[in-house]
Amino acid sequence: MQESTNSRTSLSLDQRVSEASARLDLAQAAADQQRDTVFWRQCVRDTSGRWAAYTNQKSAYGVPYFRGGQKTYKTPEEHRYLLAHIDTRRAFYESLPDVPNMDTNGFKDWLEVLRALLEYRKSESPLHEKSVTDKHTKIILDQVLPLAKKYGDPYYDGRTNGPVFAGIPPRGLPRDEKQDDIIYHHYPLLAYTDIYLSQALHVLKNALEDNLTDMRAYICKVARFFQLLINLHLFAAVNVSLYMNMADGLLEIAGLEGIEHGIVDFVAFRLQPESFERYFYDTVMAGQQA
Repeated sequence: MQESTNSRTSLSLDQRVSEASARLDLAQAAADQQRDTVFWRQCVRDTSGRWAAYTNQKSAYGVPYFRGGQKTYKTPEEHRYLLAHIDTRRAFYESLPDVPNMDTNGFKDWLEVLRALLEYRKSESPLHEKSVTDKHTKIILDQVLPLAKKYGDPYYDGRTNGPVFAGIPPRGLPRDEKQDDIIYHHYPLLAYTDIYLSQALHVLKNALEDNLTDMRAYICKVARFFQLLINLHLFAAVNVSLYMNMADGLLEIAGLEGIEHGIVDFVAFRLQPESFERYFYDTVMAGQQA
């Protein structure tokens, strides 16, 4: 952890953002000189090889979920990816003062601007054509189910097939469906976009008003913000990268260290909000000075 959270309760949001921006400047300087930077861990899923068993797992678009232990960036493409993450984080910080006055349409516009900054290589479409994917199966069986058991989540024994968000109609919820040992994941239809965005924006505004006297409660707000957006899965590409960039930014302005992406999204697609908040909190705390 970057400093005692007790000392942060007296800081204004502007001061917290200023401190986080100063740390980002260090990452920018390192990236400009193509030196290693700890910010890299906030750009990728895996810096240690922990998830090396899943390097062959690919998304519906054929893109690998994991590339093994990406301890640092090496190729020109990875360097562009790092710079795109820094540019996106800087734009995120700069726009935080505007969030209290945002409406749902403004929030969506902001997400689209941030997505465009982060998209270091062009995707076929800016919006996600809602579909079904069977590409998660191995990770669910190996990793998500044991986590569901650990946190006492009903996904483990089939009592639920995905997170149930209050205020979102049943037809607008994501869900898993098992057929012949293959698990198919159904994303919400885009018709429910505004409901998800409205809830995520409300959580974000609440998080920015937090005085950080209860860090666990704050981290749980960040978890809820991420879980809503990743389940909406609005864009064709860079959903995890974008929403983790924003979540890590919220951690950084609270004096915490941002974390690598890991399997956070795979868990967020399945566990109930309360269970996911516990998992996310444990993941964040394990990632401090890791």
